[in-house]
Order: sequence, then C-alpha cells, then structure tokens
Amino acid sequence: MPTTKYLIGERPDHASRHNMAYWLNHPYVGVGPGAHSRLGDYRFWTVDSPRTYIESAASWSDSDPNCFEKFADQEIDSIPTIAGYEHISPELRASETMFLGLRLLDGINIAEMSHAIATDLGALYKTEIAESLSLGLLEEHNGLLRLTKNTYLIANQVFTKFID
Repeated sequence: MPTTKYLIGERPDHASRHNMAYWLNHPYVGVGPGAHSRLGDYRFWTVDSPRTYIESAASWSDSDPNCFEKFADQEIDSIPTIAGYEHISPELRASETMFLGLRLLDGINIAEMSHAIATDLGALYKTEIAESLSLGLLEEHNGLLRLTKNTYLIANQVFTKFID
C-alpha cells in the first residue's frame, strides 16, 4: 500500500485503503444495496432497496466463483442485483486518472499512470498541464505532478481542466 495520503480531510497518519483504491483508480467492488463498483471497463451500481436487492440476489443462479474475473466479457444485464452501469472509455479513464490522482497530496506519477492505463497522459493533457504549471496551480516534485498548497481550497477548479 502506498504511503500517499489523499487530500480531502485525511489525517497524515490515517490513510484509508478503501479510499486509496478510488484515488489510485483501481478496481473496487461494492456489496449490498446501493453499492457502486468498478471492474474492467465498467462502473456499475446495485439496486437501492434492501428488499429488492435480497430478492434479486436470491434469484441469481450463476455459481461461477470467478465470474467477476471475466466481468467485462459477461452480459452485465444478466446480473439481477445491478441497477445500472456505464462503460468507461479510454478518454474517461484518462480524465478520471488525472483528477483522482491530483487529489493525492503527493500527486500523480504521470509516467507510471500512463503505463497503467495504456494512455500517454503527458501528451494527452500537455496543454492543460503546461497552463496549470505556469499559473502556479500545479507543481512538479520528485517526478510527481501535484497541486500547490495554495490551490488546495480551489482544487475542484483545477480538476475541471482534466474533465472533458
């Protein structure tokens, strides 16, 4: 587990593994009514009603314990507890990787994350990064791109540069 702390309201000695999965744009599985998950190229959420969730789960006949390993290949609509889903395009994954990574106090390693998502983030966001650096919104430190301390309170304004 990285020692990086996330930005929003976290004490430096209490990094949450749960939240780090979001900030590092890793897959995660939510279980239960109203839970959200991201596996492969899909983000999905379950039905909100506990009663409907229990009834739907009871009707699920898939007994393959590895069903989520091949999740992207499944017909998502056949999973009865899922209320909705979205396909995560390469563009959306790049955008989310940038603004989630910038929520980290240490920032984002552009080269490492580019490799992880098979998209050159430095090239894709060259203009946005250069502009943000010149305006003092972002800084480079030890190979990481991060918010400057002066921008913590307006971080969402910086993140919008990376949202299409």
